[in-house]
Amino acid sequence: MSELTLCNHCSLQIIKRRAKKESKEVTIIKNIEHGGTDVYVHSKSESIDKEKDFAAWFMELSSRCCC
Repeated sequence: MSELTLCNHCSLQIIKRRAKKESKEVTIIKNIEHGGTDVYVHSKSESIDKEKDFAAWFMELSSRCCC
């Protein structure tokens, strides 16, 4: 990994902070079809629209920083 690139854990933390500022919720779902993990940001009162609310895909998502 490049020194200038954030790890997936840190990227997810940024997504969560932005979502919190917008009063939105972050949902993490394993992608059975392609592998990895999908991340969705959506309103707390609405269900997930997989096309509209898609925020990121991570091949692997660690539980701590790897930067």
